[in-house]
Amino acid sequence: MNKYLLLLIVPFLSFGQDIIYLNDNSKIESKVIEITSDEVKYKIFSHIEGPLRTLKKIEIKLIVYENGSHESFEINPGLNDKSEINPTLNNTPKSKNRKVGVSLGVNFASLIGEDKNVFLNALDFAFGQNELVSSAGVKIGLSLLQERTSKLNKRYNLGTELYFDQKGFTIKDNNGNYIKDTYFYLTNTFIYYGLLDLQGNSSLSIDLGLFTSFLLNGKTTSEIYGIETSDTYDGAQTGLNWLDNGFILGVSFNNEMENQGYSLSFRLMPSFYSIYDPDFSTLSISWLNLSIGSTFYF
Repeated sequence: MNKYLLLLIVPFLSFGQDIIYLNDNSKIESKVIEITSDEVKYKIFSHIEGPLRTLKKIEIKLIVYENGSHESFEINPGLNDKSEINPTLNNTPKSKNRKVGVSLGVNFASLIGEDKNVFLNALDFAFGQNELVSSAGVKIGLSLLQERTSKLNKRYNLGTELYFDQKGFTIKDNNGNYIKDTYFYLTNTFIYYGLLDLQGNSSLSIDLGLFTSFLLNGKTTSEIYGIETSDTYDGAQTGLNWLDNGFILGVSFNNEMENQGYSLSFRLMPSFYSIYDPDFSTLSISWLNLSIGSTFYF
């Protein structure tokens, strides 16, 4: 389609929105708010009360405004037939802003698996009547979030996290004696965030992803009839697999501003495989981790 013919046709198809055409031939239905020397600030037309977004001028080919006027940002305006603006060509998801954040949270780990009862019976035999209690552990690390828009003009985010976290459990008897095992991991996550826009700058997301945890070391603390002991082991001495994999299912509340924001998340993170090393134990037991956390982006 001839570029100038497009400029005659698009105003009648815009229905009040400004159309931003990017250099990758994708488009954004928007309301342009401000144009600076090197940026264009806008809002998504279908979510006009949402956050203000920013594009570099070098990313933009053309803006067709609601009144039919247009503004070109091309450095080299000459186009061949394959690179001409095509308002129906919107097949490539568009990468938007990237945000880096700090993640803080608390884990509540419990044991699951077909051999959990066997494990508990073995504890009763070794320590007498006892109770297995989940232990809370902290997590702290970094998060990278990339905002994207699908070919259907729907927003979603892709993210990855790298953080240190703790998992463990405590064995208690009726006399107040206890043995507490704590395991320290380095965890990497890959998460898809499906967004549901709320009022203002807020949104909810369904979080789906995978995680991989590397066991660093373990620690056992105990108090038996008033005598306290503490021992630390490297990963190989704990009897657990050094690698723990699983999937993520959660929900997050997000509040985003132009270059900052925060997220509050609630996630279930069950492991795929047994956490015990086959050479140490034939038990099939895995972690079920409940993670509550927050991330502050900047």
